[in-house]
Amino acid sequence: MYSLRLSACLRWALLLFLAGAGAAWAHGPTPQKIDETIDIMAPCELVWSILLDFGDIGAWHPQVTEVEATGAAERGSKRTLTLDNGESLTEMLVTMDRSAQTFSYRLAQENIHALPVSFYTAQMTLARGGTAGRICTVSWSGRLYRADTTNMPPAAFNDEAAVTAMSAFFQEGLNGLKETLE
Repeated sequence: MYSLRLSACLRWALLLFLAGAGAAWAHGPTPQKIDETIDIMAPCELVWSILLDFGDIGAWHPQVTEVEATGAAERGSKRTLTLDNGESLTEMLVTMDRSAQTFSYRLAQENIHALPVSFYTAQMTLARGGTAGRICTVSWSGRLYRADTTNMPPAAFNDEAAVTAMSAFFQEGLNGLKETLE
């Protein structure tokens, strides 16, 4: 009787352990964060005049080869970007705050071959600096999820690939914006 009771206790303990281990494996992806910043030797009003047209990213971002846009700076405006890798994705404007010189947008239609992410939100914000406000600091930040949201993603679609691709996209965009304005 004692060995039967012990055996039943061990089975329950094993079952609880496996249930807990399964829950640990089932957590899924966690949001990743990107923050990039650049100083541009130009007044923020000039920088803002370029960024204000949500559909004009192709004029300053080197990875964007083509843009199809609906709307310019209104909530819900969309832009479909074709990147230099030939792939496209669609983004939608969420907020546009002209007085604070900031806007946010999100991925509206994913393409994991354009960027290895399943979803993201991003924000661009301007801040004045330097003497007489002649330096404009542009911050581009985002939260994203990797392309493969399973527990064991392949290397091309994991967190590291997503962060690397989005960081490069933001950095190259900021460098392109600086080159356009200086």
